[in-house]
Amino acid sequence: IDEAMEDEGEFFDPNQEYVDSLSEAEQEAYFEDLWGEEPEFDETLTDDELDALFADFEPSGCQNEAWEDLFGGAEQEFYEAFGDELDDMWERVSADPRIVAQQTELVDCLAESGHSFVATEDIMQQVWEMFQGDLEPLQEAAFGSFEDPFDGVDPETLSEEEIDAIFAEMDAAGPPPLDAATLATLADLQERELALAADAIACEPDIMLGGGNDELFFEVLAEYEQEFLDTNADALVGFENSAAE
Repeated sequence: IDEAMEDEGEFFDPNQEYVDSLSEAEQEAYFEDLWGEEPEFDETLTDDELDALFADFEPSGCQNEAWEDLFGGAEQEFYEAFGDELDDMWERVSADPRIVAQQTELVDCLAESGHSFVATEDIMQQVWEMFQGDLEPLQEAAFGSFEDPFDGVDPETLSEEEIDAIFAEMDAAGPPPLDAATLATLADLQERELALAADAIACEPDIMLGGGNDELFFEVLAEYEQEFLDTNADALVGFENSAAE
């Protein structure tokens, strides 16, 4: 790990010098061996076709093989054996009266500022869903006229310099301009987001810093994790022994 860190903790790939010594064709072969082949798909595929494509996709490459050797099989077998118990544990943590009480306190406080949330559901998810309806038309306005520079072009036929030039041209062009109505919608959305953030911080000053909410959550989680370990002690020992064989 120490050899892979330099410049005050910045990551450094110890293989980079070797990779840089390879020709472009050799680098392509190196990364294909490292990461394996990705599924081939295009924009004409439906959502169902994409789901089927990835469902049948089997990762390859030595990086994936090493991960599977170290973690993959045991991790999969663990969740096959204890997945239902773990799912139940997480549901019980979320429904714990202490967690719900803290959520209720925050929801009640936000209600005083005109924000409506449900204490028994993930507030961050509720925030995302609340703004998602406003984000979709903005995304369409921003990217609806976007033309894929690689449309009809096989990137594998391009050199690294040609691909860099395409991305540089895209950066120089910048995003498409928004009309006045869209800009007004964006300004209103940003104003509501900032107002909600300010009200949330006023209700719970450490909400963005992992304060009391996180401390209570992990305290409650630790209790349920210990209960899971105690309840499944024999089964866990049996699993550990079978995995070691």
